[in-house]
Amino acid sequence: MFVLSTPHHGTGAAAEVRQAIALADAAVAAGVGYLVYASAAGAGQPAGVPMLDAKRQVEEHLRCLPVPHAVIAPVFFMENLSYPWNRQVLRAGYWPIPLPPAHRVQLVSAGDVAHFAALVIERRDDFAGYRTEIAADEVTGPQAAGIMSVILNRPISHTEAVPEPLAPMAPFFRWIAATGFHADIQRLRMGYPEVGWQSLQQWATAQDWSEVMGTGPAADVRNPCSLTALMPYHYAAYLDPY
Repeated sequence: MFVLSTPHHGTGAAAEVRQAIALADAAVAAGVGYLVYASAAGAGQPAGVPMLDAKRQVEEHLRCLPVPHAVIAPVFFMENLSYPWNRQVLRAGYWPIPLPPAHRVQLVSAGDVAHFAALVIERRDDFAGYRTEIAADEVTGPQAAGIMSVILNRPISHTEAVPEPLAPMAPFFRWIAATGFHADIQRLRMGYPEVGWQSLQQWATAQDWSEVMGTGPAADVRNPCSLTALMPYHYAAYLDPY
């Protein structure tokens, strides 16, 4: 059984823990003999980031259950870039993952995660008892900005400043800068080539960026007030489905 929960869309980290544990417990009570949990890279240790720490609590509970389980732990989803506020930041001419310019962030597409999850579900004997962090690409902010500049056909710059609507995510960005993701991309590519493992360039090239390329007014990330209209969207969904 595949177990997936989220703290986003207004539920919160504590609710995610309750939901995931209730789902896993119900599955065991129903006689399910193998669980695959979608956690998050970095959640294996205390992180000081509510989203990651919530998933760590779920992982700890799974280890106490009387059935085998596997954990897949994706890094930052490329699909996060498609959220409206991130598109606005891109439209304003900035890469929306604010980190020091030399720091790399690992990325993965939802499609690659789905393909890998299918492998883990089908190959119980290979994965039961293991926790696997998964990523497909690793880029610095300037590298990502260069890739997006070509794809969007407009200048995209890297910035370390966190746009005001994403201020609640500042602890997460600080965690990436200080600790970050450490999936073994080379091992994943060599061991599971059937997944595909899209690079940022491959994924972004296949997306429809017409909203970013539109003619409407672009938000100015240098002016925090210009992005406040985006706040009706739950800010934590910035990481969904991460």
